[in-house]
Amino acid sequence: MLKGIYLTVLLRLNSPDLSSANQAKLASGLKTMLGSRLREGTPGAALTGEIKGMKFQSDSVGLLIRLIIRLTGEQEPAQSFASLATLELRSLVDNLLQTGAFPVHIELIEENTNALEELDSDEAYHID
Repeated sequence: MLKGIYLTVLLRLNSPDLSSANQAKLASGLKTMLGSRLREGTPGAALTGEIKGMKFQSDSVGLLIRLIIRLTGEQEPAQSFASLATLELRSLVDNLLQTGAFPVHIELIEENTNALEELDSDEAYHID
């Protein structure tokens, strides 16, 4: 059975001295690389997806990147698709971060049942 889900991903870069221009470059590069991996599919269940929204903000610790991702794929009806999608996305992001290309870590991955409303109402989300 084909299913779909929206997930929120929070990634943290602990580097308070990074310039705004470099933060934007890092976030853009991460979006490009993650988007490519999502189109290829997750490692275990081959769920595919796309980044629907991204925003980032600086604070005293560094940079917080918030992504809204839509994943779709086949799954048996009796299984929890939210659990499967969350585990699959965590594995995909972990694999990407292990390359060392992006010095960030995962703070949160969870289902977002209000993703469409959030994307419509928050102008801070953007996809270039």
